[in-house]
Order: sequence, then C-alpha cells, then structure tokens
Amino acid sequence: IGHTAISTGAYAKDHGIVNNEWFSLGVKIKADDDDNSESAVILKKDGISTYALKEKVGKSAKNIMVDNLSDQIVLANGPKSKYNLLSISLKSRAAVSLAGHMGSSAGAFGSKAIWFDEKAAFFTSSKAYYDKLPDWLVKFNNDQKFDQIKSFKWNLYFDKAAEQYKFPQVNNYKYSTIGHSIIGKSIGIDKNTKDPYALYLSTPMANKALINLAQVALENTIKENNNKTLLWLSLSSLDKIGHLYGPQAIEYLDMIYQMDHQLKEFMDFIYSKFNKNDVLFVLTADHGMQPIYEVTKDQGMPMAKRLHEKEIIQQINSLISKKYSIDKLVSKFKAPFLYFDIKKFEKLDDQTQEKIYKDVKKHLLSIHGIGRVWSEKELHNKIFQAGDVGWYFKNQTFPGRSGQIIYEVRPYSFMDNLPTGTTHLSPQNYDRQVPLIFYQPGRFDKKAIFENVSMLSVPVSLSYILGVPRPSMATLNPLPGLSLK
Repeated sequence: IGHTAISTGAYAKDHGIVNNEWFSLGVKIKADDDDNSESAVILKKDGISTYALKEKVGKSAKNIMVDNLSDQIVLANGPKSKYNLLSISLKSRAAVSLAGHMGSSAGAFGSKAIWFDEKAAFFTSSKAYYDKLPDWLVKFNNDQKFDQIKSFKWNLYFDKAAEQYKFPQVNNYKYSTIGHSIIGKSIGIDKNTKDPYALYLSTPMANKALINLAQVALENTIKENNNKTLLWLSLSSLDKIGHLYGPQAIEYLDMIYQMDHQLKEFMDFIYSKFNKNDVLFVLTADHGMQPIYEVTKDQGMPMAKRLHEKEIIQQINSLISKKYSIDKLVSKFKAPFLYFDIKKFEKLDDQTQEKIYKDVKKHLLSIHGIGRVWSEKELHNKIFQAGDVGWYFKNQTFPGRSGQIIYEVRPYSFMDNLPTGTTHLSPQNYDRQVPLIFYQPGRFDKKAIFENVSMLSVPVSLSYILGVPRPSMATLNPLPGLSLK
C-alpha cells in the first residue's frame, strides 16, 4: 500500500492495492501478480522462467488501477523521452508499484523494474518491463554469484562497546522470531528450506548488493542514454529485520547505522557522475514498525496483546455455525480484513446478513486489543472527519478486494498468526509516522518542518519539480516549504 501511495499520490480506494495480497472468491491474489504469462512472465538468465510459466503467473502493475509518477513521465515525453526510469528493490511488489504500467509497452524509454528472485537467487524482471534482461544485469548476476553463497556473517558497523550502541534497546531475543542474535555468527544458506535466502535478505549485505546494482544500472543507463534519470531504490532489509527482531534490538539499530553509511557512499558515487546541484535525493519509508508485543508488556504496558488469527476465526465460525447452521463462513484473513465465504454469504437474505454482521462485530469488540469494527458496507456509508483513523480505513478499501469485516487494533496490539516477532499495518503513530527528507544543494534551504503532511504529497511535489503532470488521481498540494522554481 505504502509504495503505491508514494508513486500514485492516491489512497487504496482509487489505486486498488489494499494489501500485499488479498482474496477474491477465496483465491489469493498478490499485489503484483499478472496471470498473462506471455506479456508479464518473469525472466531468467537465458530467457523465460520455466517456473513462472508453470505457475501461470507473471509480474506487472496490472492490479494498480491508476497511473503513477513514472507513467506520467513516459506519457509527457513520448517515444523521444529524455528520462531513464528505473525501479530497483529486493521485493517485486515494491519495484513494480514504483515503476508503474508503462514498461515494455512504451518501448526503450518505458519504466524498468528489477527485483531479487528468491527462487532463482538473482536479480530479475518480467516481460512487462524488459523483452530480455539487459547484458549489464546478466553480468552483474554472474559476477555476484548469489546462487553460490553458502554462508554469510553480519559484523556490527561500530565496536560493540561503542557509544552508538548505548541505546536503551531491549534484549528481546526471547520473543524474536529466531530466538538469538545472528550478529557475528556464520550463517549458512540451506537450499533445502522453503526460504533459503530469507535471513541473507534481512542483513546489511543485501542492502549493499542492492546499492551496488543501482550503481551498475546507472552507469550503464547513462552510457547508453545520457538523459535525466528517475531512480526508485527500495531498501527492504530494515523491514525484514524489523519483523524478526522488532525495532528495539541492536540488529535494527545497527541496520540503520549501516544503511546511513551505505547511502553516503551511494551519494558520493552519484556526485562523482553528476553535478550536486543537478541531483535531488528524497528519503522516506512506506511504513514504520511496531514494537514486539511481549517486550512492550514486559516494560509495563498492560494493553499490549498478541491476537491469534486462527483462534479468533475458529471462535467466530463456531458462533455462526451454532446460530445459523453455516459452516466456516469466515474463510480467510489478511489484516485488517476478515473475508467471508462470499458464495455462502450471498445466498442469505438481507436480514440474516445484517444479523451475522452484528454478531461478528459484537464478538470482535469483546476481545481485548480490538478497537472499532465495521462491515464493508457500513464503513463505506459512514462519514468521518478527515484525519480520523476511521477515515483512513475507509480510504484504504477497494470493492472486491477488501474483506467483509474491517477492524482496528488498539495500541501495541495486533492480530496475526505470528507466534513471535512483530509486524506493521496498524493505525498508530509508531507505524504511520515515517521520515521524509528532500535534499538538493542550491534548491532547498536546510531546515526541519514540524508539520503533519501526507505521503500522498510526495509524487505531486516531484511532478512539479520535474515539470511533468501529476499522477491523474493525486489530489493533494505540493509539500509546504519546498522551493518549486
């Protein structure tokens, strides 16, 4: 949702990306899935990826229902575009949502998305963006030999006794996903596991590999076509390590120090290629990270609660079965949505449907850790003040993709199946508040603006700076304090 908002300037009610994945008639759909395997098939080193053809799924922006900033640049400049458009990430959905729709269809000057393929262990793309992988990307993969990595080691950026680590972080390994620290240890990659590269992608080494790729991409793109460049670079490892250890751990803190150093090196590289006054850097994030619930509870916060999705779904289905003789009405869950078996539900008369809604809501509201609850219809018809949490929930639903029940969690609580670790997708400030920095010497004064702004203003501001039309569904004004001359 966050990546799509950053690029489109729109809420999910317009762009349609309500989650990383959602359910339609009980079928899971990933945000960047494209079932047209001919035009969007995932590429491999020597051509078309066989597993993608077998699974009949490719990757593209097909599920995004609006255009984004990259699309507008292509539309504004046509086949003689004076832009290079690149989107690079460890995650396909991040790369795709920032690159947009106009890849291969717009020819050589269309936007290009590149991501790390965890199954094949190399950076790849799909036919929606490239007819074949460019030679420089093939060479980068061959040089890096990700598929031959047998082990890795994460060393702290500073000495462990350094002042930088004298931060009141909590030793939360008891509640972390792994149960112990991985820093300073040799970690092997087991190709027989489901996600052999999961831990590697959660380390500063993965971020470094991504930045190295960005440098290679820029060098080769500039060599081929010395035009203006818009680069989206999504550094996903902080998110991944946050899920495992939470934000109150030395792993999370060190990742930020390492990213800071890596970004400086990247900026120095950029400045070696371009005049400083010609380069705009924008730094932000798609979401924050919730503290681990048990850690917060141990610190004395009584409202912290880990809610177990399977247990709650069983309770609701048992209640509905006893009262209405309908088995397994709640079929799927994806925070903050509960999905009904829609075929069963639509056979019921309106009165019975309303009774079920009320019973499900009543049960959810009785659970410690859950705040407000709405049916999809109720949320759609409800009037909220702009900025109210309910207003955000309403703006983040999309017909046919959202669930039939939408719920709000209370602070320091979350519903999932995770027995350990943490996640995000909450409406609280620790999740919603993210950094936002615009930096360009000679254009912007060095100052901090302490004013609540919306991420949806970012692509609008960039469209003004770049001199192209704003994305078509973006409605907000440019950010306050920016010099747009």
